[in-house]
Amino acid sequence: MKRLPRVNSILVVACLGLALACEKPDPKAMFAPTEAGLTLAYENPSLPAEQRGRERLQVRVAKVEEVDSKLFVTKTFTTQQGELDALFAYVNGGVSLIKGPAVSALTILPQGFPNVRPWEERGRRFRVAGRAAMPELGLIVPDTLDRLGVWVDSVAVVDGQGPRRRTFYLPKLGEIETQEFQDEKWVSVNRLVSYGFTDTPGKRN
Repeated sequence: MKRLPRVNSILVVACLGLALACEKPDPKAMFAPTEAGLTLAYENPSLPAEQRGRERLQVRVAKVEEVDSKLFVTKTFTTQQGELDALFAYVNGGVSLIKGPAVSALTILPQGFPNVRPWEERGRRFRVAGRAAMPELGLIVPDTLDRLGVWVDSVAVVDGQGPRRRTFYLPKLGEIETQEFQDEKWVSVNRLVSYGFTDTPGKRN
């Protein structure tokens, strides 16, 4: 087999790179909420019922825009204390916080997720532990939703300086449950308790 001349090889690689760059992002491949109007509510099951209700967190996908093969997603976070907006970028399976009230430039999931090597962020080391079926939450979700997700483990970079955690992510929804290892067992500290849309179908992006 003849080898391509070096110049032609470079041109082929460049053309392939341009073709890949022009591909539209696939929302189905994202382990994060991708539909405008989607509203998720979370509670900490380890808290007493009254406190759990007071600290309930609602996350609504307020806006989704596609720019240069990236999805820019604005989420509104609401508690009894008020609400705030944060802007996220979804790129090649990765999720990053671009701008929030208290923190910026935070990598939630690295690009290429879930086929990624361990990564570090804000003093913790993360790794994909493996795929699994969605935990039983007693939550009604559409039959069309993919129930196969990914567990991500995390530990403090400095040993002993913080709890071991694991989070289950599901395609198109993102975080489903986060657990901490306490007293030699896993305890749920954040769990999806409600799923739905606050906009009519005609308003969704």
